[in-house]
Parts: sequence; structure tokens; C-alpha cells
Amino acid sequence: MKLALKRSRMGLILIAFLVVSLALMPTVYSEASTAQEKSLAFLEEVVNLDLTKYNAKIDNYAESSYLSMSQESIVYTLDGADESKLHVMCIFRDRTLSSCIIDVLKGSPIHAEAQSTNVIALAKGFLQRYQSFAGASYLQAMHNMLDTVNEVKNTTTAMDDVKFTLSIRDVWTDPDEEPITDTSFEWIQTVNGVDAPQNAVSITFRDGSLYWFKDDWNLYKIGNSSINVSREEAIEIAMEAAKDYKLQVYTAENTLTDIEFNIVDESLTAECFMYPKETLTLHPFWQVQLYFDKYYASYFGIKVGIWADTKEIMYCQATGTSGGLPYGETSTALPTNSSPQPKNNSVPLIEMAIFTIALSTIIVTAIVAIAIKKKRK
Repeated sequence: MKLALKRSRMGLILIAFLVVSLALMPTVYSEASTAQEKSLAFLEEVVNLDLTKYNAKIDNYAESSYLSMSQESIVYTLDGADESKLHVMCIFRDRTLSSCIIDVLKGSPIHAEAQSTNVIALAKGFLQRYQSFAGASYLQAMHNMLDTVNEVKNTTTAMDDVKFTLSIRDVWTDPDEEPITDTSFEWIQTVNGVDAPQNAVSITFRDGSLYWFKDDWNLYKIGNSSINVSREEAIEIAMEAAKDYKLQVYTAENTLTDIEFNIVDESLTAECFMYPKETLTLHPFWQVQLYFDKYYASYFGIKVGIWADTKEIMYCQATGTSGGLPYGETSTALPTNSSPQPKNNSVPLIEMAIFTIALSTIIVTAIVAIAIKKKRK
């Protein structure tokens, strides 16, 4: 029972995060038929669920916009009585399936055919069925890459313009309970050896059943693939930009004060990847993370974003820890590599949006978890 509840909580967190942006949209069941038909067909033909054993109930349907596309979200419960109960969410963009999450609330998924115990075979079968379902020719190269995988272990390989990653992780590590294992297969587009993580196909199996699926392979187009800035030049540009950066913090008297800082030249990261410059259009981008010699208030360094095709600086901003240290107190224990998450110049607006999403997610998750717990009593 504890394991099932933890599984549902993990899935609810992801589901809540996906629906937060749609939570204020009115429920419009009359428009849901097409999305419902497509999602149920996907579950039956690709996921291989035996839908004759379930009663499907729509919990929510909403329409919104995503960038320049229409977006539909449909959430429903598949109730197989005492044997199985699933919570499903599918998202469609311009009437095409973009993602699906299947959270097991009770029991195990009921499949029309017996599932292989080999997760690689599961992935191959899923891709083959999905290729027939979607008619997407780009999936063949992904299936071919799976043919070269003989062992389930963390690995990354590249072929032509595709990078494949297989990763395994335990969701729960409590030694007193059965571990939950996620095995993820992800293919991302590469352009001249540079990753375009926005264009990706990913499949995650949780304990032998499909948990998460996403296909955004053709979502973005490539605006420019020319890299006119080397790693060394990107670092030099970032260093020069950091020299002119004004680091300001509030003192104990609540006064905004400039403080001097020192950058450790030999401690930095520089990563190049594709990033949106115009709507749904990618350009090569350098992100350089410079580190201070110590904490200054709650800040540990400066992050600089540079367009690799034009040398234009997109942003130069201080990076730090939430909460941080009181003014006047420092620490010599600096964090290591910072994950590349480019932002535009409207940093306060973005941070406020992230905070709002996180808060809404917690509230939605708590409400749903309480409802599930009440049902089980």
C-alpha cells in the first residue's frame, strides 16, 4: 500500500506540473471527443492496454495555446475495478499527440498481450507500434539505434543527427521498501554535433510498464546552425562581460549596496546547445558559468549567455542559492556545475512564473493525494 501511494504521489507531481498552466481554463467536455478518441487509440494500439477491462472516465479537458500552436489536455481515469486503476494525461499540440503520462493508482496495467520482462524489448515494441500509429519516418533511425543496445546500463551514443541516451534510476531508495526503477530512452536531435534538446523523443518505463512518453521531434526548426564562436572565445566574452557586471545585495539595513567580487579563472563550465531565438526557431547558444572564489551573500558566480552565431550576449546575471547566506557571512564551499537553463533578460518575471507554478503544483498535488487517500479508506 505504501509503495502504491508513493508511486501515485510521484506521478501526481508530474501531472500537476503539466496541468498547472491549464488549471484556470474552463472544462469543455463537448470538445473532447477527438482528443479522447486519439488518446484511447494510442493507449490501445501503442501502449497495448486492454481497454475492454477498463471503464474510462474523463476527469478534465481543456484547450489553451502553446507558443504558436493550439494545445489540448485531457485527463481521465481508467478503472479496472479491484485489479487495476490508472490515471492518464495526454497533451496534444495542433491535434497531434505530444506527451502522455500513465500513473498506476492501484494494481498493475492490464495489457492485451503479455509484456516482455526485457525493457529493451519493451522499448523496441513500443517504437514499432508507435511508428505504425504515427506514420513518422524519423522513428526508424531511433529503432535502429536500439538494435545496437544489448545491455541495460547508463549509456550515450550518437549516430548522424541523433543522440541516444539510456538512463536508469531508482525513484525511491528506502531500503525497507521495494525500489521503484525508471528506465528512460531518449533521442534528441543534434545539429553539427550540438544538441537541440527541444526536439526529442523520450520513453520511460517504470517497473516494466510505460510511465512517460514525449514526442517533440519536429517541434522546432533550425534557424541557423553556424557556430562562429569557439569555446575559448565564449569564455573570453563571458569574462569581459563579468568585469562590467555590478553585483548588488541588500545589507542588514535593507540598503542596496554594490559589492566587489573575485572570479576564479580556472573554475568554470561552458556548454553549447541549440536554444530558441525566435518562436519555435533554434540557434546555437553558449552558456558560460563563472564561479566566485567564495559566496558573496547568496551568490556563487555569474552566468553569461552568448549566441554562437552572432556573438551577441543574451544575458549576464549573477547566480546564487535560494535563501542564501545573511549579508556579511561567507562560505568557501561553492557549488559545482550548474545545469544549463538559459533565461532571457526578464529574469524577475521568469522567476515569479517558476514560483507560481511550483506553488500551484504543491496545492494541486496535495488536494489530489488527499482525495485518493480518502477513497482508499
